[in-house]
Amino acid sequence: MTDLIIENIDKLIIFGQTHVKTNSNDKIKNLEHLLISIYKQIIELPDKFDKQANIDCPKTDYDLIKKHVENNFEDFGYYNVVFNGIENLENPETVIADSIDDLTDIIRDLIEAKWYFENSSLNDAIWQIKFKFESHTRHHILGLLKYLHDLKR
Repeated sequence: MTDLIIENIDKLIIFGQTHVKTNSNDKIKNLEHLLISIYKQIIELPDKFDKQANIDCPKTDYDLIKKHVENNFEDFGYYNVVFNGIENLENPETVIADSIDDLTDIIRDLIEAKWYFENSSLNDAIWQIKFKFESHTRHHILGLLKYLHDLKR
């Protein structure tokens, strides 16, 4: 189960580590597929887990990852998001989101998750990826998927 997550993480984080030399449409289709697969795999991880180890992974370089993301997705940009889609339905608050930042943050979170899978116990790695997913990554994945959908119009 975790081997497939790590395999998909490796395929996705490459967009933040190097210039991927395929056409833009193929990159976007591949990105969308990987985001959906990783999302599904994370939510299917068992809920019975505990943070066992007391180790922290090394910090990643946001600016370097962002530079690679910008090179791989030159046409990505800003988009509107409803801040809270279930409140104030008559006059929802909108905010501006950044697809480059979304993908950069997703990649950073997944690099960290991979580090825990490689350097900690399985239970700790699952705890780390689920915690980060619930508190941060999920929001960016959903926003980026909506952005990718809107690009197709």
